[in-house]
Amino acid sequence: MQFRDMVHQKTGTAYQDFFVDIMKLSHPDGLFVPVISWGREGDQKCDGYFVPSKTVFQVYAPSELGESKTIAKISTDFKGAVDHWKADLRGWTFVHNAPRGGVPAGVVQMISDLARANPEVAIKIWNPDDLWDQMCQKLPQSKFETLLGFPPTREGMDNLDLGVVQEVLDGILRTTVTPAPDLRPVPKDKMQINQLSPDVELLLTAGMTHVKQVELFLESEQHPQYGDQLATTFSRRYAESCRQGLEPDAVFMELVRFAGGPDVISASRTCAVLAVLAYLFERCDIFRRTPLEETRQ
Repeated sequence: MQFRDMVHQKTGTAYQDFFVDIMKLSHPDGLFVPVISWGREGDQKCDGYFVPSKTVFQVYAPSELGESKTIAKISTDFKGAVDHWKADLRGWTFVHNAPRGGVPAGVVQMISDLARANPEVAIKIWNPDDLWDQMCQKLPQSKFETLLGFPPTREGMDNLDLGVVQEVLDGILRTTVTPAPDLRPVPKDKMQINQLSPDVELLLTAGMTHVKQVELFLESEQHPQYGDQLATTFSRRYAESCRQGLEPDAVFMELVRFAGGPDVISASRTCAVLAVLAYLFERCDIFRRTPLEETRQ
């Protein structure tokens, strides 16, 4: 979930840096060499070089992968790599960030044409799924945490730190106008109504084991409107994410990031965030109650 969210958020040089970090951690032996622009020569149409296979990696991560611009980019970068690297080029991999791994048909045709015209070079396309496979094959769990942050743990959920919950709530609370609470029961199939994936369902289910604790914690606060203000803040954030046209899982990750902050967070903080989101989910302050229900503003 965190990987997919980072792919969604990162474009341009941010995605290139993300790719380079993954490759460096995957090859601590130094066999992958990052390439940076330097002087008149620039980066010689190479964002990274894998020594054993003599493969040049070229990363392209625009906010939108248009067909004509992508074809032009591939043509220019491949020709430049051939001119610069010559005998040291035996592989060329085009790395992109398009969602679901898809690229326009013209791009696929362009790659196919290049492969036929240059049989001595192994030409490939890497989408985000290929980058994820690289991580799964090469990286231990500790390196995942370096790149993506700390996942919730069973121990962390069993020993939820209410002090960390307080930090999470303090970090997200804003002064808002409190609407009348929605007291209708939560539908049993709310996960399916909102088309949330099994990954999100697993995370929310873990958080739900501590919904009562969050509820009691909020009721114990001296400020009697604390819980309702929190709910209103998240309802508005949820509505804003929906208006952006994000898919359900991406909306969930936007709320996770909003609650936990943009930086890599600790396992205990992740657990606290999940408990708070599960509390809001059960209250129906976030995500729809029925398929036809409009997003609450």
